[in-house]
Amino acid sequence: MADYYARLDAWDFSIIKAHAVRKGLFSAAEVDDVCREYKRFMALSCAYKSSAVPVSKKVDEFWHIHIIFTEDYMAMCRKVAGGFLHHRPGILDEDVEGQSFDSNLSLYQASFGAPDSKWWSDVWTGAAA
Repeated sequence: MADYYARLDAWDFSIIKAHAVRKGLFSAAEVDDVCREYKRFMALSCAYKSSAVPVSKKVDEFWHIHIIFTEDYMAMCRKVAGGFLHHRPGILDEDVEGQSFDSNLSLYQASFGAPDSKWWSDVWTGAAA
């Protein structure tokens, strides 16, 4: 887990963050925070490939921005995960929600502490304020 996060943390997300701010999806004050949460989500996704790691709506918006920068996204996937990280919409469907999310909350907490409710309240109701 730490190795995945270290590789993500070393990646230059400046163009992605600038685009997110320019499009008005995130403010300049919050874009670093959402980028941090995106890196955490991606690290969990890499480390626990067999689990359905949930993504919040806000983190998913940042992911969508990164995906449209196809060359950068593909290069990051290769460098961090050794292959492409596919986006699978619909992971927040009600029939799936709650089944594996609680165990994934434990994985998040073990690696990063309590999730910030600003970014994760739509996924984990116990996210810290």
